[in-house]
Amino acid sequence: MIAEVAHSSRALDLHAKRLDYTRYGVLEYLVLTLRERRLRWFDLTAEEELSPGKDGIVRLQSFPGFWIDSAALIRKDAARAHGILMQGLASKAHAAFVEQLATAGKNHRKGRR
Repeated sequence: MIAEVAHSSRALDLHAKRLDYTRYGVLEYLVLTLRERRLRWFDLTAEEELSPGKDGIVRLQSFPGFWIDSAALIRKDAARAHGILMQGLASKAHAAFVEQLATAGKNHRKGRR
């Protein structure tokens, strides 16, 4: 997952860079466009732009439990953004993701011995 803030480089970020990231295997791409005051979210494996849930929350697919309240981010409401992030990190999906990473790490270390 890659996230960027775009101001004057919006065209580059939303087109050329996005294509480069797709080519190199990035799964998801987020671009905060300052002029539009919008968080753009792309699934690069499906080559499509995604929309937040009805509640305005972006729930990353490649990092379960990483939740972003796009409206709070744009209005610089750090307390709300942090609260939503913490809810995501407390989710069952995130716990399963952490366990999956831990298991993969253990298996990798065993294979290196």
